[in-house]
Amino acid sequence: MWVSNDVTGHATNNFWRSLEGVTITAPRTMWAVSQASPLRRSVIGGELWLSHDVGYSSGGFISDVKIGKSLVMGTQQQWFARQMTMPPGGLECWQGWNYIFMGVEGIDVEMGYKCNKGTLNKVSIMDRTARSAEKPYIVWEGSEWMIHVPKVVHQPEPGYIQDREGQIGWKLSFREVFVADPQMSTDTILQGMRYKAALLLTPGESPPAEIYALTRSLEVTKDRFVVLGIGFPTLVSPVGQSCLKVRSGLTDVRIASIIFDANTPVSHGYAEPLLQWGDATNLFVRRQLEVSGVASDIVARIGAFAYLNCELKRADHMLEFNDDSLIIDNVWVWHADHDDCSNFVMAKGADMMDHHFKSDQCQSQHGIVVNGNIYSHFALGLGVYIIGGKPAYAAYLLSEYCDLRNVVTVAIDASDDSFHHQVCQESMEGEQTCYKPQNCSWSRCWRPWVPYVDAHALKLRGATWPLIPPTEKLPEPKILKRLRPEDRYQVSSWQYADYQLGRHAESDHPFAIDDWRVSSLLTFPLLQTN
Repeated sequence: MWVSNDVTGHATNNFWRSLEGVTITAPRTMWAVSQASPLRRSVIGGELWLSHDVGYSSGGFISDVKIGKSLVMGTQQQWFARQMTMPPGGLECWQGWNYIFMGVEGIDVEMGYKCNKGTLNKVSIMDRTARSAEKPYIVWEGSEWMIHVPKVVHQPEPGYIQDREGQIGWKLSFREVFVADPQMSTDTILQGMRYKAALLLTPGESPPAEIYALTRSLEVTKDRFVVLGIGFPTLVSPVGQSCLKVRSGLTDVRIASIIFDANTPVSHGYAEPLLQWGDATNLFVRRQLEVSGVASDIVARIGAFAYLNCELKRADHMLEFNDDSLIIDNVWVWHADHDDCSNFVMAKGADMMDHHFKSDQCQSQHGIVVNGNIYSHFALGLGVYIIGGKPAYAAYLLSEYCDLRNVVTVAIDASDDSFHHQVCQESMEGEQTCYKPQNCSWSRCWRPWVPYVDAHALKLRGATWPLIPPTEKLPEPKILKRLRPEDRYQVSSWQYADYQLGRHAESDHPFAIDDWRVSSLLTFPLLQTN
């Protein structure tokens, strides 16, 4: 099997594709892709190559995969692998900045050290996944089509899933599934969701295929409801509204394989999150070990696209997760700075994430804002895109409760001291503390850990575990400059944007930077549930 770009040789052109549920016996499989191209639930009998011999590549995500021979990382800048099996000594590394292996069978510390090739802490290894659930998938069983929904597993054994039947949480007959296509009205889809247990979003047959132009927000209102896309269908938001909302307090909801596109003009007064999971004022207390849901292979985009008349769009929060105990498994949040209209839009993000999270070219005061508890770890691609030589205020703004380790930042086409702050924490009283990297080499900087407040050491005064720190007081990032309606036809993403950066506790100086890449962030569980 050969997925590549034979025209330019750059895998950075290869997005919006996925592979799952296959067994490949060829001696070599080429999966030369970048973001939004997950590889899941497969057996690769021979070698697996993740790039061409040369050219750029910026992935990537693998889960529940068995590799018979070697895994060749190639030119990949970063990659995340979870619940994978590979032969001992089968990892081949050429270059790269950040590779994360979680619950991978066949890799050890010595192999990771060899893969570093002089790049400090390029490889992060976690023996076990704290908790995970694979993406729902469609199968032909007996005489009908079914959706199998994998269950949430705590501390699963390393490696790919061998007991496939034992991993199934529940099954849905297609009699319980509303099958939608882009030609259907939003009201029709909402009515189908009301009477069924799942929504299957299909690509459709006639142009514009895969595009669902919504007139109202879709909403999930039932426990264990499944929203599954095939062929990466795109939900286009109503002006000022969300594409999809999940009601607070629900249990075991699954959202998978969907692209969310912003359709709110920059001149509009507000824009709801493209995906809003739970209400921001949610006070629902979840039982121990209960999971509110799983988001798998989710893409959110802001840009100016030809099918939307090249008008600049906005989203105040691209994704917003407010419920506790969410598993967020492979998310890419993207500002489309190289869309088919070559325009630019300013955005901000306030996102909680779990496992694999990539934020690409999103412009805001901070790269990523986490108000609360990161359960496992995540990786970011392009965290903050800098315009006109202005530095990002902070690559990461975190709660003081976050246990943060192995932080890597890379500044492309700039010196290794080109960023303003690598990591900033904010206390409940609003005080900020920021940290510089410990080591820098070739524009790649690293810090082993960041001090944090241990929630387990706090006096509970009658509260029960797990304690959820009161992070609702943490500030959201602010849009410091809004584009005017008459600016919607600007064609350069290197326009000057005047940022007024706030005062900070650290006596650091802003530096000029053209491109900011937050390559990796590895965090460990703060509140472990067994």
